[in-house]
Amino acid sequence: MLTTFRSPELVEFGQGASDRIADICAAVGVARPLIVTDAFMAANPLLKRLTGPLDAAGIQYGLFSQTVPEPTTDSIDALRAHYADGTYDGLIAFGGGSSMDSAKALAIIEAYGGTYADHVVPNTPDGSVMPIICVPTTAGSGSEVTNACILKDSTSGEKLVYLGQACVPQIALIDYEFSLDMPAKLTASTGIDALSHALEAYTSTGANPFSDAMALSAMALIGPSLRTAVREPTNRAARERMMVGATQAGYAFTSAGVTLVHGMTAPVGGLFHIQHGVSNGMFAPTVHEWSAGASVPRYATAARALGFADSTVGDEEAAAGIGRALRALNRDLGLPSLQEYGVDEERYLGILDSMVEQAFLTGGPGLNPRVPTPDEMQDLYRAALSDSWDSAA
Repeated sequence: MLTTFRSPELVEFGQGASDRIADICAAVGVARPLIVTDAFMAANPLLKRLTGPLDAAGIQYGLFSQTVPEPTTDSIDALRAHYADGTYDGLIAFGGGSSMDSAKALAIIEAYGGTYADHVVPNTPDGSVMPIICVPTTAGSGSEVTNACILKDSTSGEKLVYLGQACVPQIALIDYEFSLDMPAKLTASTGIDALSHALEAYTSTGANPFSDAMALSAMALIGPSLRTAVREPTNRAARERMMVGATQAGYAFTSAGVTLVHGMTAPVGGLFHIQHGVSNGMFAPTVHEWSAGASVPRYATAARALGFADSTVGDEEAAAGIGRALRALNRDLGLPSLQEYGVDEERYLGILDSMVEQAFLTGGPGLNPRVPTPDEMQDLYRAALSDSWDSAA
């Protein structure tokens, strides 16, 4: 089996990794970076930890702080206008997946031109783009090491998915201290996203020895740590495990792919304005419960790695319990179901055909251990809509 592995040129982990930002800029030939972040991080004292070494080195930089939680073509247009006003030669993405995806989208459209839709899957932007240095402040998307980028079309509401080497940052500096100020809700939503990446990569039919090693390690780190990170935000051990686990999960799904959960949530997130990680949490119990019987050994191993089952539980029981355990996790993290979120049921059911079509276009459903028919996917959409966390273990 042919396996592809993509990675930044340099990835540095650990407390204080960002202190080397000035040296890193010099090493990749960036003399005037544009820092891409959001309003929350721009007002956070942690920004000075990033800019301090740049100031000390005499590196002039710009700051764009208007990224939005789910990047849109309109928000990237604003970023492009800001970029055009300066003489920037590289990007520092400082924040969560939205800031990193915004930087990736800017780099792609600046290098390739055309419209945003010109470069989405199945096209693969693999050429050179401007240097991107990622400094994540959340433990979720893994975007600091992935070959993926997601935007929402501001006109249609549809997700635009980019996959290719051009989406892989040049450098990733992963310093868990930047995550200590994350609010509980953001910790929960980004954490469930990271967990989804690892679980889907491990159960994907595209799984391989490299992705398995990363996914299993990620699940072993995230499973016991996510609740703690939400309840005890300054718990450094939990924050570090989450940050490392999220990056490993990013590596895992970049190699193995994500599956049915991400496929089905792609249209829902954009059309109903649901944050990406939250939508993954909404669909994960229903989808993995439906899929588990087709890959019992892998789901059982995943359940044990996540701490959902122990070694005394047989494979069939461990795999069958994955849905209940995910519901319990959603409940404990305070993540809403689709109904609790207030999704318009009539509208949701009225566009099932379109959502199914969009889900299949992502490619994720084809990597699921149990590939649904269009009718089965409609049934899964209905089941997720009626799901609740009341039946949690």
